[in-house]
Amino acid sequence: LAGMAPQNTMDGVRLLRPLLNIPKERLVATCKAAQLSFVTDPSNPADKYARGRLRRVLPLLADEGLTVKRLLDLGARASDAKDALDHATKMLLRVATKQDDVGTIRMDLEQLRSAPRAIALRALATCLQSIHAEDYAPEHAALVRLHEQLCIEDEMPPRTLNGCLIVKGELHATFMREYSAITDAQTIRAGESAVWDGRWHVTLGKNTAASYVIRPLGNPPHDVIDRLAPNLRHDIPQGRARASLPALWDENNPALIPSFASSAPETGSHARLLTPWPPR
Repeated sequence: LAGMAPQNTMDGVRLLRPLLNIPKERLVATCKAAQLSFVTDPSNPADKYARGRLRRVLPLLADEGLTVKRLLDLGARASDAKDALDHATKMLLRVATKQDDVGTIRMDLEQLRSAPRAIALRALATCLQSIHAEDYAPEHAALVRLHEQLCIEDEMPPRTLNGCLIVKGELHATFMREYSAITDAQTIRAGESAVWDGRWHVTLGKNTAASYVIRPLGNPPHDVIDRLAPNLRHDIPQGRARASLPALWDENNPALIPSFASSAPETGSHARLLTPWPPR
């Protein structure tokens, strides 16, 4: 009901829509008076889309009191309500969650259980979308089932949703990337950087081999991990969390594991999360 946002950010680009509240007739008249060419979206009246079908019944809705003005007022009120929900969700995420250097999010279950369900569901969706951004958030029914499982005292076997793995503990729920759902594999050369799996900025040091392929680390033998990154198993004891980390492969063998520490110097090979937490 809130409709299109007047401003948002997509792929790091800020999008502004300053003309949303100006009637179409006024826009057309202004363009014609100023002799400005404009484009009419041919999909607007198409029966394929709900907006086209609804435009045809606007006169009928107006007869029942649902005039365009009232519909716009309803949309504005829905937008205010959405802003309030978003604000409350951000506050919950600030007090109830923490993200480590490798993108794993831990959520306090008591805080989740005490939040209104609408806020809790939005918080769960935000965690999942932050770890693996899809075009659309998980389906409402799936979020409700996850929320119910996290709120009861019973154990919950690890489950997947939105390309993420959710593990329930006694006090916290842990959200991490699902290793088996990662398909990104791309070549990176010495001195280059690349965005991998939509959320990692991976840089390959200049003083390395000519090129590697960025793929998830997976579950190589512990001695291989300890040789490539001596502190990794200590810093990230959960094997399922390590498995989804970016690693640099030479054919069929992991050859290099970048540094993930946020305090590490910007030299050598390192990987940084692109998405801030909690979300701004």
